[in-house]
Amino acid sequence: VTMFGSNNYLGLTTHPKVREAAVSAIGRFGTSMTGSRFVNGSMKLHGEFEEQIASFYGRESALVFTTGYQVNLSLGSALLGAEDTVAVVDRSVHASIYDGVRLGQAAGGRMVRFRHNAAVSLDRALSKLKANESALVMTDGVFSVEGDIAKLDELIPVVRKHGARLFVDDAHAFGVIGPGGRGTAHHFGLEGEVDLIGGTFSKSLASVGGYLVG
Repeated sequence: VTMFGSNNYLGLTTHPKVREAAVSAIGRFGTSMTGSRFVNGSMKLHGEFEEQIASFYGRESALVFTTGYQVNLSLGSALLGAEDTVAVVDRSVHASIYDGVRLGQAAGGRMVRFRHNAAVSLDRALSKLKANESALVMTDGVFSVEGDIAKLDELIPVVRKHGARLFVDDAHAFGVIGPGGRGTAHHFGLEGEVDLIGGTFSKSLASVGGYLVG
């Protein structure tokens, strides 16, 4: 059988060292944190992991989530809920980004979409924002359906021109493109120009969970 539908991008799901590490972790920590991280489920292990992820990306800090989906839900609800915030979204982003943006909209934010991977369309959308509005531009790094790569080298100058912020969902880029598998921003040598990068461990890292670095 030749499988083309798998998210096991690097073939690590059945790798002996990954299996051994998982068994060892269960032996030390059990199978559950017995609560949410907010209440009693944060362990030293989480902090060490977040430091490693931040260091891998060359960033100040990282947050680990239960799923990659929760990354985008949390981002939308936390940063897009004020009446003067606008999510400026590539039309072809993953559905989880749209779900997160909708949470922001419910709390007062709004959404504007621009044509897929088109810097000219992004420029036009940002030009129409009100003077008091702050924008978070949101795009996939590698788009999950088409498989194309966000043209960050063209999008970033537009983002900076308008004083906006940029979030890249690297769920399908992490481990696959860029030096050391560090993703889309590193692929273009623009890692210092992206404000927030999110992703998941359920693709290249053969696990489950999500992360946000900045």
